[in-house]
Amino acid sequence: LPRPHLAVALERPRAELAARIDRRLEAMLEAGLESEARGLWEAGWTPEDPGIDTIGYQEWWPHFEGLRERGETIAAIRTATRRYAKRQSTWFRNQGDYRTLPADAGSERVIELWRSGR
Repeated sequence: LPRPHLAVALERPRAELAARIDRRLEAMLEAGLESEARGLWEAGWTPEDPGIDTIGYQEWWPHFEGLRERGETIAAIRTATRRYAKRQSTWFRNQGDYRTLPADAGSERVIELWRSGR
């Protein structure tokens, strides 16, 4: 028999989400985010170009132009990412009939809810 639709929004506590964002940013920096952005800047790309107008790239241009320190740039990326995560949460809250679960609830819990029709 057909099963009812189940829309699930996974949430994390704000402090945990902020820590995950910080770890992800550090990993991106270690993987060469700054040098990748510098290469794009040196090639003449601008923050208005498609693909460059994203969080993590566009914040570097003021740094490369001598208008912002590296630490300030990293802080700007962190802030922009946290704000984006907050906007995503707000968007999901206003999308209707989503079942909100802790992100660590596991797929078993989602399947259980789906099977029960709740």
